[in-house]
Order: sequence, then C-alpha cells, then structure tokens
Amino acid sequence: MATQVAMRTMLYESIQNKNDEKLRLYSEWAEKYVIKKPEPKIYEEWILAEFNLNEHTKACHIVTKAKGLHPNYNPFIKWTNNECSVP
Repeated sequence: MATQVAMRTMLYESIQNKNDEKLRLYSEWAEKYVIKKPEPKIYEEWILAEFNLNEHTKACHIVTKAKGLHPNYNPFIKWTNNECSVP
C-alpha cells in the first residue's frame, strides 16, 4: 500500500510538472503491478499516464483491456465513449 501511495503521488506530481521521465516510470510500474493485482484504480492511473505521454493508442488499448476486467468502472466507460471511441 505504501508503494501505491508513493507511486500515485509521483504520477500526479509528474502530470502537474510535465515530467515525462517519471510518467514513464509510473507506466512501467503499473504495467507490472496489474499483472499481479488488476485493480481498476491502477489501470485508471496507468491510462492517465499514457494519455499524458501522448500515447493515445496505447492508452486506448489499456482501456479496452481494463474495461474487459472491470466493465462497470466509470472512467473506463467515459474513455471508451470519448477519447477511445471508434468513429
């Protein structure tokens, strides 16, 4: 839990400060973390990191995977309907 809090803090500070290096660190950590514990909040923040890195294709791929695991989690529904919608 302490690691999650530290990583979450780093993520939001990195977004605020536009620190791509730390956003990539968060992304790498989250990718490994969800293999063991596919928690929706970690997926949500991983997606947020990818969008902030302008990795929209990767973010939307993660949205699809996360939505399959957590179909009723609101942020995944929102992203599917907006940023990741198919025209």
